[in-house]
Amino acid sequence: MARPGVRKIFWRSLLLQSAWSFAGMQALGVSWAMEPLLDELYGEAGEKRVESARRYISTLNTHPFIAPAILGCAAKMEESGEGANVKATLAAVMGPFGGVGDSFFWGALKPMVAVAAMSAVMMGHLFTALIFILFWLCVNIGSRAYFFRLGYTRGRDGLAQVMKLSLFALSRRLKVAASALLGFYLGFVVMGLKSSWGSSEWLWATLVLGATFLIYLPVRRGVDPLWFIVAGTLLIFGVELYP
Repeated sequence: MARPGVRKIFWRSLLLQSAWSFAGMQALGVSWAMEPLLDELYGEAGEKRVESARRYISTLNTHPFIAPAILGCAAKMEESGEGANVKATLAAVMGPFGGVGDSFFWGALKPMVAVAAMSAVMMGHLFTALIFILFWLCVNIGSRAYFFRLGYTRGRDGLAQVMKLSLFALSRRLKVAASALLGFYLGFVVMGLKSSWGSSEWLWATLVLGATFLIYLPVRRGVDPLWFIVAGTLLIFGVELYP
């Protein structure tokens, strides 16, 4: 049975990104998440407690869904008396985990599910937007729980196991699926617009092309494409529900 402090680490890890700093990035969230276990192991004061806290104020920037694996491993190392090696372990894995997580969750899974949701909304299933939000919430919490358990039960071997999950290969497959779904979605949009084009076909085509260009510019400057997906979904809701 895990210590109460270990369980608190997981629940606090859900708020990992609630506090950032320019110097430590996610270090504030990590320090706060680890606090219950460190208090339990070393007390709330004393030289050992201060030394343990300093291990978690160094820079840490990784994917928030996979970060619980690092916290779980750190908890295991603290319990095993290997706390002195935690800092080096965190520094070694945060970069690779960030690359894997960004590629899989942000670059592949989320776009594919979002395009599928948009296609369903265009077909008249308006509550698909809510289903998308609930699905992504399950992915968020479920992946964090899985990786935390992996890191805590297997320690540093669990961190190595994360890199063996073939998430990069799965990302490529999901991106192909997202491209196919996007093609279906755009075709559905064109078919829907064509019925209302009439003699203004070229005007509508020009407007669509111009809108695409206007969306491309902010996306290229770093604006999250999800905002445009949300705006498009709300627009569709408004058009469908308008009497």
